[in-house]
Amino acid sequence: MAQEHASLLRKIFGTDFSEYRGDGEGLRMKFMSYALAMRDLYRVYRFIAEQEFPLPIPELPETKVIMPAAMVIGDEQASRAVLQLAHVHGNEPVGLGVMLYGMALSEAGLLKDTKIYAVLGNHSAASYFWEAWKDNPEWPAASRANTRTMIGEEDRMDLNRFLPERATKARENFGVFMDEMLASDNVMLRRGAKLCALVRRPEVGLVFDPHTSRQEPDGIRTINISERQMSLLTKGAFGGLFRGVPEEIRVFPSGLLGKLGQSGEPRITLKELMEAARGENTIPIIGIECGHHENLGDCVPRAASFFNALLYNRGYGALKPRRYDADRGAFHNYIVEGRLGLGWLEGTIHAGDMIYPVQALRQDDILPLLASKQDVAHHFADPLQVIFSKAGRAEIVRIESEAARKEAQGRLAAGEATYLVYQFHEMEEVAKGAVVMVGVPSGAELKTPRDMMMFFPTKSAYVYGNKPGMWPVEAKDADTAAKAKFCYGIFAKEEFNLPLDGSEAAA
Repeated sequence: MAQEHASLLRKIFGTDFSEYRGDGEGLRMKFMSYALAMRDLYRVYRFIAEQEFPLPIPELPETKVIMPAAMVIGDEQASRAVLQLAHVHGNEPVGLGVMLYGMALSEAGLLKDTKIYAVLGNHSAASYFWEAWKDNPEWPAASRANTRTMIGEEDRMDLNRFLPERATKARENFGVFMDEMLASDNVMLRRGAKLCALVRRPEVGLVFDPHTSRQEPDGIRTINISERQMSLLTKGAFGGLFRGVPEEIRVFPSGLLGKLGQSGEPRITLKELMEAARGENTIPIIGIECGHHENLGDCVPRAASFFNALLYNRGYGALKPRRYDADRGAFHNYIVEGRLGLGWLEGTIHAGDMIYPVQALRQDDILPLLASKQDVAHHFADPLQVIFSKAGRAEIVRIESEAARKEAQGRLAAGEATYLVYQFHEMEEVAKGAVVMVGVPSGAELKTPRDMMMFFPTKSAYVYGNKPGMWPVEAKDADTAAKAKFCYGIFAKEEFNLPLDGSEAAA
């Protein structure tokens, strides 16, 4: 397998990474400076999708289980291992780039008696994603958004959303948990069971799960771990685990994982399920959001650098992070409230309305004829839509011609309350009292009751398809959690220092 990895690296980078033995900085410069393209990650996907390895389960000695779409990087006889995931969501290929980085480290002899279990999480959704990319590689990433999970009901098919009772059973009786999960007709339950069995192996001492997000151009950059993991870190466990991680990924969305829900019901992530499967023998299980889905020059180096720091700090890798010595352990907590529905906003919802998220316009703002392609895909409707509200009535005007633009500009200058139909950014800050939703045709304005930062704001049906939780929202659905989420809210931020040794964290 090592020869095949070396061959794959040469095809992509034109380099034999074994030449970097003793030259970790040279390897880093070569890898990080290379402009990976989607076609390169497609090669990695095709390679790993064809691999598999046996997965013995001590609790089920008579059951022969195979882990498909998985491979071992490094010396298969190594006594220690890490689990590195890619494509836990189908439209998030960044983990494939991290796997390439692991191969490069292995070729250069920079893994220390450690192998990497490289696994496609939701390999079914990944196959849909790459088929969609091959069909239209020049189309924007948003056109592949429906490959995030498997085609079907999202609450049944998302590898990253499990019922909490699954974790209870995994913790209390792992054999029964595995029997039930492997016998399921739900492919995601079977996949989750196999990943839990893999993470229980005694040689596994770290899990890394890189994700990306939809915000253009940079995406969200956060560290996603469970409350238990956060508690252990602040108490000095995993000594200095995050020392030297990239400066731009130093935010914890505190409390988020415990507040995720689908159709209003609680859900836990794959990371939390794997943590339960480990029982009391806790290891670092680390997820990150590291940039936009397909901005590879941005998100892959960042994710690879983060992984490199984890490996080094756990004693699994020999390449020291660049900012290791200068790191003083400074991080931030962003305290995340649970799902906020439209009813949380101030204002009256009127029967018969269609409710749109909006950005207020000033009288002297200049309306474009059309939004840019990037704006259309991520922040505005296509074509640009303006809501005029006057005397208790509202109407939507589509700006599709110069005449329509001039007429709309005149109405705006005349002082009519005017809003752009708008897709909020991730992590966008909104001031108390801002009008953020408008009902059409009533003209009812819905305002934020507090200063806040938006996390997972409701999404445009234009960009993400006609699914629950997309805008516009019908007034009759305003109390239905799955259909009328406004966002998850961040109302407080705090700076703190994680210990770089075994001491307590400093607030």
